[in-house]
Amino acid sequence: MYIYSCPHSVSAVLKLALEALHTIDQEADALCGLSDAIWDNPELCYQETVSSALQRSFLEERGFHVDSPAFGIPTAFTATFGSGNPKIGILGEFDALSCMSQVADVAEERPLEEGASGHGCGHNLLGTAAVGAALAVKRYLEETGESGTVVYFGCPAEENGSGKAFMAREGAFSDLDCALTWHPGSLNKIYSDSSLANVMTLYHFKGKSAHAAAAPECGRSALDAVELMNIGVNFLREHVVQEARMHYAITNAVCPPMWSRRKPMSCIWCGFQTWSNSASYRSG
Repeated sequence: MYIYSCPHSVSAVLKLALEALHTIDQEADALCGLSDAIWDNPELCYQETVSSALQRSFLEERGFHVDSPAFGIPTAFTATFGSGNPKIGILGEFDALSCMSQVADVAEERPLEEGASGHGCGHNLLGTAAVGAALAVKRYLEETGESGTVVYFGCPAEENGSGKAFMAREGAFSDLDCALTWHPGSLNKIYSDSSLANVMTLYHFKGKSAHAAAAPECGRSALDAVELMNIGVNFLREHVVQEARMHYAITNAVCPPMWSRRKPMSCIWCGFQTWSNSASYRSG
């Protein structure tokens, strides 16, 4: 672990910090433009080609060394400035959510395009503000001449894609002294609590086709199996720890009733969340 010893007085550090933050004010219009451009191009997990390119260009124009693609993910990248320790990572996101299209500056549900994707979780802001933080650290390093490296991580697929988990598996964060991120919210505060671990699983059920009117007894309904699984999961809720969360969506069961016996496959997408404790899911 790197232990940093600051050669400046507290008042001098505060002055330098304020000067670094002034950099964000100077870049305010450009940062707002970056956020708006990402808002206008909502892209789902692992498809963030426009959003990733916008951030890469923005940082490269301001003196960062950009490596892209990174960690085996086409839309992931790093933007680095400085050298030596401490090495600080700043994590930014830019992916959108499906069916969350929304007209800007309207405080009620009003899709720009019905059924289209949108930034319902504010990742246009998340990534952009993280870029602004990287600019402030860069300014500090330039003004002080201190040893240190700031790395902005363009992190795709936070929504339902486990992007950071795959990046971590490839060693993305292994040489950092610390990593920082943030999330849009109603309060400006330091959030130090733990989050729930998340596992997403897609279950496939295969049935047997038959005519629903002429020979229903010959069929085996995959959709029935999905519904039975849902019932079981819902009964399981009273036997898991209080912090556990279980959610599901049936992804391909749209079929007229008279055809239901002819649908040989149905799928359910399940999300399970709890503390990373194996005891949370013990069952008989």
